[in-house]
Amino acid sequence: LDLKIFPSTGRGVQTLVDRPENEHLLKVPLNETVTYSKSFLDKSTLVEQFSEEQKLAVTLLHLKNNQHPYISSVLPKKFFGVWSISQEEWAGQPFSQLPRCYRETLQASRNMAFDFSSSMIDEYPMEETLWALSMVRSRSIAVPELADFDGHVPLALIPGLDLFNHQFDSGTVLELTQDQHWKLTSRKTYAAGDQIFLSYGDDKDNWKLLLTYGFAVPNNPNQVAFWTWEDLLDAASTVRPGMFSERVRRSLLLHPQLQLYVSLSEERATFSLDTKTKVPRESLRNGLTMLSSLATQLGFPHDDLLERDVLNCLIEKRKEELRKSLEVFENKIQDT
Repeated sequence: LDLKIFPSTGRGVQTLVDRPENEHLLKVPLNETVTYSKSFLDKSTLVEQFSEEQKLAVTLLHLKNNQHPYISSVLPKKFFGVWSISQEEWAGQPFSQLPRCYRETLQASRNMAFDFSSSMIDEYPMEETLWALSMVRSRSIAVPELADFDGHVPLALIPGLDLFNHQFDSGTVLELTQDQHWKLTSRKTYAAGDQIFLSYGDDKDNWKLLLTYGFAVPNNPNQVAFWTWEDLLDAASTVRPGMFSERVRRSLLLHPQLQLYVSLSEERATFSLDTKTKVPRESLRNGLTMLSSLATQLGFPHDDLLERDVLNCLIEKRKEELRKSLEVFENKIQDT
Protein backbone atom coordinates (compact mmCIF):
# COMPACT_ATOMS: atom_id res chain seq x y z
CA LEU A 1 0.00 0.00 0.00
CA ASP A 2 1.07 3.58 -0.54
CA LEU A 3 -0.30 7.10 -0.20
CA LYS A 4 -1.26 8.98 -3.34
CA ILE A 5 -3.05 12.20 -4.23
CA PHE A 6 -6.19 11.35 -6.21
CA PRO A 7 -7.92 14.06 -8.30
CA SER A 8 -11.40 13.43 -6.90
CA THR A 9 -10.71 12.45 -3.29
CA GLY A 10 -7.37 14.01 -2.34
CA ARG A 11 -4.86 12.00 -0.36
CA GLY A 12 -5.81 8.35 -0.19
CA VAL A 13 -4.42 4.82 -0.13
CA GLN A 14 -3.62 2.85 -3.27
CA THR A 15 -2.50 -0.72 -3.69
CA LEU A 16 0.83 -1.21 -5.46
CA VAL A 17 0.04 -4.79 -6.45
CA ASP A 18 -2.98 -6.74 -7.68
CA ARG A 19 -5.17 -7.96 -4.80
CA PRO A 20 -7.52 -10.97 -4.87
CA GLU A 21 -10.76 -11.15 -2.94
CA ASN A 22 -10.46 -11.93 0.79
CA GLU A 23 -6.83 -10.84 1.03
CA HIS A 24 -5.56 -9.15 4.18
CA LEU A 25 -4.76 -5.56 3.22
CA LEU A 26 -3.55 -4.12 6.51
CA LYS A 27 -3.01 -5.20 10.11
CA VAL A 28 -2.61 -2.72 12.96
CA PRO A 29 -1.70 -3.85 16.50
CA LEU A 30 -4.51 -3.18 18.94
CA ASN A 31 -2.12 -1.46 21.33
CA GLU A 32 -1.53 1.26 18.72
CA THR A 33 -5.18 2.33 19.05
CA VAL A 34 -5.51 5.85 20.45
CA THR A 35 -8.33 6.30 22.96
CA TYR A 36 -8.61 9.05 25.53
CA SER A 37 -6.24 8.76 28.46
CA LYS A 38 -7.60 9.58 31.90
CA SER A 39 -4.10 10.41 33.17
CA PHE A 40 -3.96 13.36 30.77
CA LEU A 41 -7.46 14.50 31.52
CA ASP A 42 -6.98 14.59 35.29
CA LYS A 43 -4.98 17.79 34.73
CA SER A 44 -7.99 19.58 33.27
CA THR A 45 -10.48 21.04 35.72
CA LEU A 46 -13.32 20.89 33.17
CA VAL A 47 -12.90 17.19 32.37
CA GLU A 48 -16.37 16.27 33.66
CA GLN A 49 -17.93 18.63 31.13
CA PHE A 50 -16.02 17.24 28.15
CA SER A 51 -17.68 15.07 25.53
CA GLU A 52 -16.14 11.86 24.26
CA GLU A 53 -14.57 13.55 21.24
CA GLN A 54 -13.28 16.45 23.36
CA LYS A 55 -11.55 14.03 25.72
CA LEU A 56 -9.91 12.29 22.78
CA ALA A 57 -8.87 15.70 21.38
CA VAL A 58 -7.08 16.52 24.66
CA THR A 59 -5.30 13.16 24.44
CA LEU A 60 -4.17 13.97 20.88
CA LEU A 61 -2.79 17.31 22.05
CA HIS A 62 -0.74 15.60 24.77
CA LEU A 63 0.53 12.95 22.37
CA LYS A 64 1.47 15.57 19.80
CA ASN A 65 3.43 17.54 22.39
CA ASN A 66 5.19 14.31 23.38
CA GLN A 67 6.17 13.70 19.75
CA HIS A 68 4.04 10.62 19.22
CA PRO A 69 5.35 9.46 15.81
CA TYR A 70 1.96 9.06 14.15
CA ILE A 71 0.13 11.99 15.74
CA SER A 72 2.95 14.49 15.25
CA SER A 73 4.28 13.31 11.88
CA VAL A 74 1.51 11.66 9.84
CA LEU A 75 -1.68 13.53 10.68
CA PRO A 76 -2.22 16.68 8.59
CA LYS A 77 -0.82 19.87 10.08
CA LYS A 78 -3.78 21.94 8.90
CA PHE A 79 -7.51 21.46 8.84
CA PHE A 80 -10.37 23.00 6.92
CA GLY A 81 -14.02 22.99 7.80
CA VAL A 82 -16.78 24.97 9.38
CA TRP A 83 -14.48 25.80 12.32
CA SER A 84 -11.80 27.33 10.12
CA ILE A 85 -14.18 29.76 8.40
CA SER A 86 -13.72 33.28 9.71
CA GLN A 87 -16.62 34.98 11.46
CA GLU A 88 -16.75 37.55 8.67
CA GLU A 89 -17.04 34.85 6.00
CA TRP A 90 -19.54 32.92 8.08
CA ALA A 91 -21.80 35.96 8.42
CA GLY A 92 -21.71 36.58 4.67
CA GLN A 93 -22.82 34.73 1.58
CA PRO A 94 -23.30 31.93 0.71
CA PHE A 95 -23.39 30.66 4.33
CA SER A 96 -26.04 33.16 5.37
CA GLN A 97 -28.32 31.70 2.66
CA LEU A 98 -28.42 28.20 4.11
CA PRO A 99 -31.85 26.96 5.25
CA ARG A 100 -32.34 27.64 8.95
CA CYS A 101 -32.02 24.04 10.12
CA TYR A 102 -28.64 23.58 8.44
CA ARG A 103 -27.21 26.94 9.38
CA GLU A 104 -28.24 26.55 13.02
CA THR A 105 -26.67 23.09 13.20
CA LEU A 106 -23.42 24.39 11.75
CA GLN A 107 -23.55 27.32 14.17
CA ALA A 108 -23.98 24.89 17.06
CA SER A 109 -20.92 23.00 15.82
CA ARG A 110 -18.91 26.23 15.69
CA ASN A 111 -20.11 27.20 19.17
CA MET A 112 -19.09 23.83 20.60
CA ALA A 113 -15.63 23.97 19.02
CA PHE A 114 -14.82 27.52 20.07
CA ASP A 115 -16.24 27.10 23.58
CA PHE A 116 -14.12 23.98 24.05
CA SER A 117 -11.02 25.70 22.65
CA SER A 118 -11.57 28.69 24.92
CA SER A 119 -11.80 26.40 27.96
CA MET A 120 -8.37 24.96 27.05
CA ILE A 121 -6.71 28.28 26.22
CA ASP A 122 -4.48 28.23 29.32
CA GLU A 123 -2.94 24.95 28.15
CA TYR A 124 -3.07 25.14 24.35
CA PRO A 125 -3.47 27.83 21.67
CA MET A 126 -6.96 27.87 20.19
CA GLU A 127 -5.70 26.85 16.74
CA GLU A 128 -4.05 23.74 18.23
CA THR A 129 -7.21 22.70 20.06
CA LEU A 130 -9.36 23.23 16.96
CA TRP A 131 -6.84 21.13 15.02
CA ALA A 132 -7.10 18.28 17.53
CA LEU A 133 -10.89 18.43 17.59
CA SER A 134 -10.95 18.40 13.79
CA MET A 135 -8.67 15.34 13.67
CA VAL A 136 -10.89 13.49 16.14
CA ARG A 137 -14.12 14.34 14.36
CA SER A 138 -12.87 13.46 10.89
CA ARG A 139 -10.68 10.44 11.70
CA SER A 140 -11.91 8.63 14.80
CA ILE A 141 -14.46 5.83 14.82
CA ALA A 142 -16.68 4.27 17.48
CA VAL A 143 -15.28 0.83 18.32
CA PRO A 144 -17.84 -1.55 19.85
CA GLU A 145 -15.06 -4.13 20.19
CA LEU A 146 -13.61 -1.96 22.99
CA ALA A 147 -16.90 -1.36 24.81
CA ASP A 148 -16.76 -1.11 28.60
CA PHE A 149 -18.55 -3.56 30.87
CA ASP A 150 -21.39 -1.02 31.11
CA GLY A 151 -21.78 -0.96 27.33
CA HIS A 152 -20.04 2.37 26.70
CA VAL A 153 -18.55 2.37 23.18
CA PRO A 154 -15.43 4.57 23.02
CA LEU A 155 -14.14 6.69 20.18
CA ALA A 156 -10.73 5.69 18.89
CA LEU A 157 -8.21 6.66 16.25
CA ILE A 158 -6.55 3.66 14.61
CA PRO A 159 -3.28 4.75 12.95
CA GLY A 160 -3.20 3.83 9.28
CA LEU A 161 -6.90 3.14 8.93
CA ASP A 162 -7.73 6.84 9.17
CA LEU A 163 -5.83 7.41 5.90
CA PHE A 164 -8.42 5.54 3.81
CA ASN A 165 -11.07 7.62 2.07
CA HIS A 166 -14.79 6.90 2.23
CA GLN A 167 -16.86 5.04 -0.31
CA PHE A 168 -20.28 3.46 0.11
CA ASP A 169 -20.13 -0.33 -0.23
CA SER A 170 -16.36 0.04 -0.10
CA GLY A 171 -15.36 -3.57 -0.70
CA THR A 172 -13.38 -3.82 2.55
CA VAL A 173 -14.23 -5.05 6.04
CA LEU A 174 -12.56 -4.29 9.38
CA GLU A 175 -12.42 -6.73 12.28
CA LEU A 176 -10.51 -7.30 15.51
CA THR A 177 -8.64 -10.61 15.40
CA GLN A 178 -7.94 -13.02 18.25
CA ASP A 179 -4.26 -12.11 18.12
CA GLN A 180 -5.21 -8.50 19.02
CA HIS A 181 -4.86 -6.80 15.65
CA TRP A 182 -7.21 -4.68 13.59
CA LYS A 183 -7.40 -6.45 10.24
CA LEU A 184 -8.64 -4.88 7.01
CA THR A 185 -9.69 -7.44 4.41
CA SER A 186 -10.68 -7.04 0.75
CA ARG A 187 -14.14 -8.14 -0.34
CA LYS A 188 -13.40 -7.71 -4.03
CA THR A 189 -10.41 -7.77 -6.38
CA TYR A 190 -8.15 -4.76 -6.84
CA ALA A 191 -5.70 -3.95 -9.63
CA ALA A 192 -2.37 -2.30 -8.95
CA GLY A 193 -2.92 1.46 -8.70
CA ASP A 194 -6.52 1.19 -7.51
CA GLN A 195 -7.57 3.28 -4.54
CA ILE A 196 -8.78 1.26 -1.56
CA PHE A 197 -11.64 2.66 0.47
CA LEU A 198 -13.39 2.21 3.79
CA SER A 199 -17.05 2.91 4.39
CA TYR A 200 -17.58 5.51 7.10
CA GLY A 201 -21.18 4.29 7.29
CA ASP A 202 -23.36 3.13 4.42
CA ASP A 203 -26.36 4.90 5.96
CA LYS A 204 -24.80 8.37 6.22
CA ASP A 205 -26.45 11.22 4.33
CA ASN A 206 -24.45 14.20 3.09
CA TRP A 207 -25.36 16.35 6.07
CA LYS A 208 -23.94 13.77 8.49
CA LEU A 209 -20.82 13.35 6.33
CA LEU A 210 -20.35 17.11 6.18
CA LEU A 211 -20.75 17.69 9.92
CA THR A 212 -18.54 14.76 10.87
CA TYR A 213 -15.92 14.44 8.15
CA GLY A 214 -16.07 17.73 6.28
CA PHE A 215 -17.12 16.50 2.84
CA ALA A 216 -20.22 15.57 0.88
CA VAL A 217 -20.68 12.90 -1.80
CA PRO A 218 -22.26 13.58 -5.21
CA ASN A 219 -25.30 11.35 -5.80
CA ASN A 220 -25.31 10.14 -2.20
CA PRO A 221 -27.80 7.23 -2.05
CA ASN A 222 -28.98 8.52 1.34
CA GLN A 223 -30.87 11.66 0.35
CA VAL A 224 -32.42 13.33 3.38
CA ALA A 225 -33.92 16.75 4.12
CA PHE A 226 -34.13 18.14 7.65
CA TRP A 227 -36.35 20.62 9.45
CA THR A 228 -36.51 22.10 12.95
CA TRP A 229 -39.53 22.27 15.22
CA GLU A 230 -39.73 25.97 14.35
CA ASP A 231 -39.94 25.02 10.66
CA LEU A 232 -42.85 22.69 11.40
CA LEU A 233 -44.66 25.40 13.35
CA ASP A 234 -44.08 27.93 10.56
CA ALA A 235 -45.54 25.51 8.02
CA ALA A 236 -48.51 24.82 10.29
CA SER A 237 -49.09 28.58 10.67
CA THR A 238 -49.02 28.92 6.89
CA VAL A 239 -51.54 26.18 6.13
CA ARG A 240 -53.69 26.59 9.27
CA PRO A 241 -53.29 30.19 10.51
CA GLY A 242 -56.46 29.90 12.57
CA MET A 243 -55.07 26.92 14.51
CA PHE A 244 -51.45 27.99 14.85
CA SER A 245 -51.53 31.74 15.33
CA GLU A 246 -48.39 33.74 16.05
CA ARG A 247 -49.25 33.72 19.77
CA VAL A 248 -49.66 29.93 19.79
CA ARG A 249 -46.46 29.47 17.78
CA ARG A 250 -44.44 31.57 20.25
CA SER A 251 -45.92 29.69 23.22
CA LEU A 252 -45.01 26.31 21.74
CA LEU A 253 -41.44 27.44 21.03
CA LEU A 254 -41.06 28.38 24.71
CA HIS A 255 -42.75 25.27 26.09
CA PRO A 256 -40.33 23.58 28.55
CA GLN A 257 -41.23 20.07 27.39
CA LEU A 258 -40.22 20.97 23.82
CA GLN A 259 -36.75 22.31 24.62
CA LEU A 260 -35.21 19.22 23.04
CA TYR A 261 -36.43 20.56 19.71
CA VAL A 262 -35.41 24.21 20.07
CA SER A 263 -32.03 24.23 21.85
CA LEU A 264 -29.17 25.29 19.59
CA SER A 265 -27.00 22.19 19.76
CA GLU A 266 -25.69 19.49 17.46
CA GLU A 267 -27.84 16.99 19.34
CA ARG A 268 -31.05 18.95 18.82
CA ALA A 269 -33.87 16.75 17.58
CA THR A 270 -34.72 17.39 13.93
CA PHE A 271 -37.35 16.04 11.57
CA SER A 272 -36.25 14.27 8.41
CA LEU A 273 -37.65 13.18 5.06
CA ASP A 274 -36.31 10.65 2.56
CA THR A 275 -36.25 12.92 -0.48
CA LYS A 276 -36.01 10.05 -2.97
CA THR A 277 -39.24 8.41 -1.86
CA LYS A 278 -40.84 11.54 -0.30
CA VAL A 279 -41.59 9.34 2.72
CA PRO A 280 -41.18 10.98 6.15
CA ARG A 281 -38.82 9.19 8.48
CA GLU A 282 -39.97 8.29 11.96
CA SER A 283 -38.84 11.63 13.42
CA LEU A 284 -40.93 13.62 10.94
CA ARG A 285 -43.93 11.31 11.26
CA ASN A 286 -43.80 11.87 15.02
CA GLY A 287 -43.48 15.64 14.52
CA LEU A 288 -46.51 15.78 12.26
CA THR A 289 -48.49 13.65 14.70
CA MET A 290 -47.44 16.02 17.46
CA LEU A 291 -48.93 18.93 15.52
CA SER A 292 -52.23 17.09 15.15
CA SER A 293 -52.28 16.30 18.86
CA LEU A 294 -51.52 19.92 19.78
CA ALA A 295 -54.32 21.14 17.51
CA THR A 296 -56.74 18.82 19.32
CA GLN A 297 -55.50 20.05 22.70
CA LEU A 298 -56.10 23.62 21.53
CA GLY A 299 -59.75 22.72 21.03
CA PHE A 300 -59.89 22.23 17.26
CA PRO A 301 -61.67 19.23 15.69
CA HIS A 302 -59.49 16.53 14.18
CA ASP A 303 -58.16 17.58 10.76
CA ASP A 304 -57.37 14.63 8.48
CA LEU A 305 -55.45 16.83 6.03
CA LEU A 306 -53.31 18.80 8.47
CA GLU A 307 -50.28 16.50 8.40
CA ARG A 308 -50.34 16.17 4.60
CA ASP A 309 -50.65 19.93 4.10
CA VAL A 310 -47.85 20.71 6.55
CA LEU A 311 -45.55 18.22 4.83
CA ASN A 312 -46.28 19.67 1.38
CA CYS A 313 -45.67 23.16 2.72
CA LEU A 314 -42.33 22.11 4.22
CA ILE A 315 -41.22 20.63 0.90
CA GLU A 316 -42.28 23.65 -1.16
CA LYS A 317 -40.62 26.09 1.25
CA ARG A 318 -37.41 24.09 1.15
CA LYS A 319 -37.40 24.07 -2.65
CA GLU A 320 -37.77 27.85 -2.62
CA GLU A 321 -35.01 28.23 -0.02
CA LEU A 322 -32.66 26.10 -2.10
CA ARG A 323 -33.53 27.93 -5.31
CA LYS A 324 -32.68 31.28 -3.71
CA SER A 325 -29.51 29.88 -2.16
CA LEU A 326 -28.32 28.55 -5.50
CA GLU A 327 -28.98 31.91 -7.15
CA VAL A 328 -26.90 33.70 -4.52
CA PHE A 329 -24.13 31.11 -4.78
CA GLU A 330 -24.03 31.27 -8.58
CA ASN A 331 -23.97 35.08 -8.51
CA LYS A 332 -21.10 34.99 -6.02
CA ILE A 333 -19.12 32.70 -8.35
CA GLN A 334 -19.78 35.01 -11.30
CA ASP A 335 -18.67 38.04 -9.27
CA THR A 336 -15.36 36.39 -8.41
